[in-house]
Amino acid sequence: MARTRVTLEALGVGVLSILCAAWVLRLWRADLAVPLRYTPADDTKFYLMLAKGIIDHGSYLSNSSLGAPFGQHLYDYPQGADNLNLVLIRVLAAFSSNPALVVNLFFLLTFGLAGVTSHLVLRTLGLRAGSSAVVSVLYSLLAYHFFRGESH
Repeated sequence: MARTRVTLEALGVGVLSILCAAWVLRLWRADLAVPLRYTPADDTKFYLMLAKGIIDHGSYLSNSSLGAPFGQHLYDYPQGADNLNLVLIRVLAAFSSNPALVVNLFFLLTFGLAGVTSHLVLRTLGLRAGSSAVVSVLYSLLAYHFFRGESH
């Protein structure tokens, strides 16, 4: 019973974190089918390329649409630490073929996932529900999360 209550609290914190991030990002004015961030000085285009490869070819490792004449192969590229992220992108890709939408939704989900994880850890460490919720939402909304955005 207590574990179920903590899980529901964590899900509520995750939803609140996403809503707060949506408010900060003013998503009611945004088109999620277009990248939220697209600058020459970061890795957003690389992650859009990975998402497009996952959508079109099922994996980011081989992409016959890039790297002429033999295709692009990223077997030796150090991307292995992001396997969970890439699985989440693959799941989101089941609902949309637009890589910008998939990356934007993934970025928004990271706020909720950070809030949920933080809340579960704090509750396991013995903090009360209210203080865990406040700390978790604030943690998920740290400036670094917005500053690095989709490029990290």
